Amino acid sequence: MARDELYEASLFEQLDKVMRLLDNYYEKIDDVAYADLLSIERALQISVEAFIGLSRYALQQCHDIRVTRSREAIDELYEKKDFSKEEYDNILKMIGFRNTLVHDYLKVNEAIVRAVIKNKLYQQLNQYAKKLRALISAP
Repeated sequence: MARDELYEASLFEQLDKVMRLLDNYYEKIDDVAYADLLSIERALQISVEAFIGLSRYALQQCHDIRVTRSREAIDELYEKKDFSKEEYDNILKMIGFRNTLVHDYLKVNEAIVRAVIKNKLYQQLNQYAKKLRALISAP
């Protein structure tokens, strides 16, 4: 399948913007207002959704496999050894967290959101995205 370099550039530009936004909250996470927490939650959601889209795209580009469900792409990339077991487990946790943000928004634990920022856990997703980018770009 031919690469869609415009899609790739847009996706990585969006991920970069979200990562910069989350980095801006890193130093002040203990003092953010509720509106900022909502902004952080939305940025985390966007980052996971962008990563899911990237995973589906990478699977298609690298293995010529198309899937309809997001979890399928992650599972297939793990089966193809593109992710280690630790990476795979971390990604599944991130997807689970995204599902909580989207579907159980009344039950989002502020302490968890703050911990994700305080411990820069969102940067793991960025590292996994860079790994997929290298995979897609490999000859």
